[in-house]
Amino acid sequence: MKRHMVKLALAASVIMLFSIMTGCEDAIQDPPDDSGDDPRVNPNPPNANEMIVHQTLIGDADEWTSIWHIIDSGDGAFYFRGFYRDRYALGKLDDTGQEEWIYRSKYSVRDIVRLSGFSGDLANSLLSVGGYDSDIDGETDTGYVTLLNSAGNVIDELTFSVDAARVWLHAVAVSETSDTLCHLLAAGRAEMAGILYPYVARFTVSSDGTMQNLDEMIFLNEPTMYFDNVLFDFAQSPSVCYLSGGSYSDDTGYGNQTVYRLSEVLEIAWSADIVPEAGLQSWTSSGSGLLHLGNQVFLAGTTDIAKENNPSGGEYWEAAVVACVSTDGSVDWVRTVALSQYSESSDSCYLSDNILYVTGRCSSHLVTDTKARFGNALLLKVDPESGDVLSDLSFGSEHYASGFNDIIVRGGRAFAVGYTNARVVNGPYQGWFVVIDLNVAPVVARPSIEVPGPARDRQPRDRRHQWGGPSGE
Repeated sequence: MKRHMVKLALAASVIMLFSIMTGCEDAIQDPPDDSGDDPRVNPNPPNANEMIVHQTLIGDADEWTSIWHIIDSGDGAFYFRGFYRDRYALGKLDDTGQEEWIYRSKYSVRDIVRLSGFSGDLANSLLSVGGYDSDIDGETDTGYVTLLNSAGNVIDELTFSVDAARVWLHAVAVSETSDTLCHLLAAGRAEMAGILYPYVARFTVSSDGTMQNLDEMIFLNEPTMYFDNVLFDFAQSPSVCYLSGGSYSDDTGYGNQTVYRLSEVLEIAWSADIVPEAGLQSWTSSGSGLLHLGNQVFLAGTTDIAKENNPSGGEYWEAAVVACVSTDGSVDWVRTVALSQYSESSDSCYLSDNILYVTGRCSSHLVTDTKARFGNALLLKVDPESGDVLSDLSFGSEHYASGFNDIIVRGGRAFAVGYTNARVVNGPYQGWFVVIDLNVAPVVARPSIEVPGPARDRQPRDRRHQWGGPSGE
């Protein structure tokens, strides 16, 4: 295994250098009456459990396991990133959710991509990016890239650091590939003097498994902003890069979500703000919340929402957000999806047969005195042209919390991953691999509730150090 370190020194206003898992199949079961669990239940039980044709629980009930993101491994199985038995992990699952291999990562993995252009030992290799606490002070400071072969063995590693700054890589995408060389772009943030700035790095992977940094950039004219998703449109020549991100500061918390188009020379060609709830915070998850098809770019995320009865903790309830931006930078539509008196959220989107599938959570809440957690895994079916929600499908149990973090659709079946059996705040949860029959008669969508409530004073959310939870935030 080889390791390379790259350090970037600050120079100007824009900086640039050229150069989880033992699996067990089980049915969803309510806890027995004498289980000792909180006697209260979620008043909004799941509505689509009958669509589940197979499921696998991953990890033990007394540990923390959650599958955050899956991609096609090239042989009918799935690569994943997540939290596996109390540790950050990469791995491979077969099409029933059984583990083929697990790699315990020393850093929080924020995105993964399969390299499909190589042969031999690097055929269908897996590349991950994230952030690493190199000086063990409790703060991420170094961007980290790991290359593994299809058997889960580490081939090479590459790190990115910046003088007087903390770097975190949130997303990665292939920009160009051949049978000898693969070009990639990683995106994330650089934090300097407590202020976030968008950050990108271009690097290559060669067919012998060697990675090399090409150039990097910090966008110093975009303070408080960061990138968290990246993709390329290969229908254009040369390929066009789209990113999503947002803003964050310690004083105001999160701002709006934003979609960007980046030029070949790493300049922002345009940006489009997504404003689901004016004046309130919104955000996206890293790695799987951005999707492109034709002349449309789709985004899945979450927003605070004011309701008549706000939670007692001083914050807001949340709602899922789905948006569509044209490739010219105009916003086609934005949908805020609130289905219950509690919280909804969304993490990822996937397009199949002209239906946009969005995963997340619904009716999520906790009981203040007992810290009991409740909530259902959510799968939205959305019309990509209008943004109308065609159906909202929920899965799990009214006795505890579950959530879907990502999805892949193959034919008439959806392969969804996330977590389940989360019963108390800061308590353990298990990974969840679910196969859903999409041909079962769909549940008609409930109208999104509109219950505007008063604004309230509260401290801004700080999710920067919570990226180990069930949804990976």
